[in-house]
Amino acid sequence: MGLLDNILGALQGQTGSSISDLVSQHLPDLLGQHGIDGLQGLTTQLSQSGLGEAVSSWIGNGENQAVTADQISQALGSPMVTSLAEKFGVDPAQASQFLADHLPQIISTFHGNQTA
Repeated sequence: MGLLDNILGALQGQTGSSISDLVSQHLPDLLGQHGIDGLQGLTTQLSQSGLGEAVSSWIGNGENQAVTADQISQALGSPMVTSLAEKFGVDPAQASQFLADHLPQIISTFHGNQTA
């Protein structure tokens, strides 16, 4: 079973929202467990960890800049990525890749920018 299948399985029946919406509903609690104050705190953490240009593209209008799984792992740290992986029953490398793939849209949506 792939990462998306695991995440969808874990969240099944909660709402008909998109995967980004579902993850963004659960991400604030997970972030709080690691001392990060919600999605706003996440954008600050990512910016301070060297991903400021990417985060600015997600918040602003226009195309979202891509990030790698390694960049996400370095910016968030192993405990955060491991917690997410455990929550959804996947390998930390898969969790990092999922975040790299979906955080741009999650943050973009959070900040009211629907351009991906």
